[in-house]
Amino acid sequence: MKRLCLLALVSSLVAAGSCTRSSTPTSPSVTTGGELAAKPPATCTAPPTISGVSPAEIQAPPPGGTTSGTLRISGSGFQQIIGITGSGALSFTGAPKPNGPGTRVQQDYELACCPAAGTELTIVVETACGSASASVIVAAPKGKPADILLDQSFRPEGSSRRFFNQVGDRGDKAQTFTVGIAGTLVRVDVFLNRHGGATHDILADVRATTGGVPGESNDDVLGSVVVPGSQVTVDGAVVPESFGRVSIPFNVAVAVGDVLAIVLRSSQPEPGRYAWQEFNIGSPSYPGGDMFARGGIVDESGEDGTWHLNPSDFAFETYVRP
Repeated sequence: MKRLCLLALVSSLVAAGSCTRSSTPTSPSVTTGGELAAKPPATCTAPPTISGVSPAEIQAPPPGGTTSGTLRISGSGFQQIIGITGSGALSFTGAPKPNGPGTRVQQDYELACCPAAGTELTIVVETACGSASASVIVAAPKGKPADILLDQSFRPEGSSRRFFNQVGDRGDKAQTFTVGIAGTLVRVDVFLNRHGGATHDILADVRATTGGVPGESNDDVLGSVVVPGSQVTVDGAVVPESFGRVSIPFNVAVAVGDVLAIVLRSSQPEPGRYAWQEFNIGSPSYPGGDMFARGGIVDESGEDGTWHLNPSDFAFETYVRP
């Protein structure tokens, strides 16, 4: 009976010339009891969940720059995504790109300068049925770090005039130098040995100069480091003309032409003392600076607490990251 009615309906439409295709799309529909009814909207059965984010680490950007890429987020309930947001310096560009039947989505990102390596950033996926969050970690920048260059150096090889000048009860010692490479002073190497069983710390600093003379204040310095006595490995009482390299880290911005001072002091006068390798009169001299001393015994540096110029130079090296 239904088939006969349908054929009669089609025949009458063709005969009337009224069989046309509608240009206006209609909503999907279902048949209920012989009548057309609109399909009900999708209902939320559960909020979205995130099971993983790839990559799990985002490379930290360089100073003043950004890094970018694409995050792939896996989970469920991603059919009705409203947007994706990030915390801190993490932002997203463009629209999310579905990459599966409600289980995966891709999103382009940018990370601005300069969260530290190890920082945890939050990602929030918001949908019509709720939101879900996950996190990514900021990783250290990849690639070779900027080269560290030897800038100033004074340690004449083969010189027979190798003396020592003691740091401790004989006062503070300083060597000035002239910067030749702009950037960050990251390391100073000095050449030391120990006397009298010294084990206490050495106080090292880099300070500005006035008229080529080191600043007098121990508080007004550009950078300071406590050097453990254990870093001085050579016993000067056994091998008095042997000195070991002691590398001291710093983080001081420098410009070409700056005249700075390396200063070594003892954390306590006794027991024992340290010797800084010195090239005395008759040896080659360092053209970019001078040796200074203060405090201690009169015949070496004076007792008035001011810096006194000595006709020698200490052995040292400076390293700069441009």
